[in-house]
Amino acid sequence: KRLVVNGIELDEPYVRYQNLHGDAFYPGMKWQKDHLVGSASRGRYRPSRDNWGPLLVPAAHLFVLGDNRDNSEDSRYWGFVEAKSVRGRPWMVYFSSEPNERGALDWLHHVRWDRIGGVIR
Repeated sequence: KRLVVNGIELDEPYVRYQNLHGDAFYPGMKWQKDHLVGSASRGRYRPSRDNWGPLLVPAAHLFVLGDNRDNSEDSRYWGFVEAKSVRGRPWMVYFSSEPNERGALDWLHHVRWDRIGGVIR
């Protein structure tokens, strides 16, 4: 990965934040904690994911956007996808559930059965 600011590549190592203290908020974004309604899921909260860019997608790459704007781990999280890695088009919803933080099997109660098997147009 590389960091480019105003067209100039900076000598900045790529770093992925590692939460060592169990706090769901990234340093420097704790001010958002006061503005949340409800509670953030530990380790999953990514502040300001809806307000960034613009981006220039590199040649032969794709920007992949999930269908759940605030909770999809898509190119906003993983980065660009090489076009040659894509093997086809999505045609069906394989699985869908609400996020939960209770227990290992509690996700079974949060399955969105009405979406599973749905055709993607």
